[in-house]
Amino acid sequence: MSLQYIFDLSSQIWNELGQPTSISTGYITGKILSSGFLGKLGTMLDNSWYIDAVSGIVPDLLDSEQAIVIQLVEMDYYVNAYQNALGVGSSAVLYVSLAEGDSRLTRTNQVDIAKFYKDLQKDTWERIRLLVNDYKLNKSTVQSVDWPTIGNYPNWGAGNFGRGGNIGF
Repeated sequence: MSLQYIFDLSSQIWNELGQPTSISTGYITGKILSSGFLGKLGTMLDNSWYIDAVSGIVPDLLDSEQAIVIQLVEMDYYVNAYQNALGVGSSAVLYVSLAEGDSRLTRTNQVDIAKFYKDLQKDTWERIRLLVNDYKLNKSTVQSVDWPTIGNYPNWGAGNFGRGGNIGF
């Protein structure tokens, strides 16, 4: 997966999040290319990736893996937004609107904003869980112990497969 593709994926994620000012495409790209992020993805999917200076992420991410990457980055954004809404970060939203005409100032309830981001975080985690389940189901293969399969391995057991003989288990 080339570095240019990762930059494009970062732009796509940033646009899907509504182009927030609290993060940039560079932040998202750095997040995706971090060893901790790829390690977390590898742990979730029982796989491993590494960063090559020329090729980017090696081996290339499949479409299903990219969908999980997008959700993980979105989850990270929602966690940070949740914390910022509660004042944990430095960019907490204090006001929704200001008006100069008849001096109207509308305050926001930070707890409601935090709940909103917490709900988005929970929904995103559920999507990640479903995507990981689908990924693992699609990666699993059917194992067969029927006669044609066993017959191809004559060294198993006594060679009298399927006819009452020892099949070597």
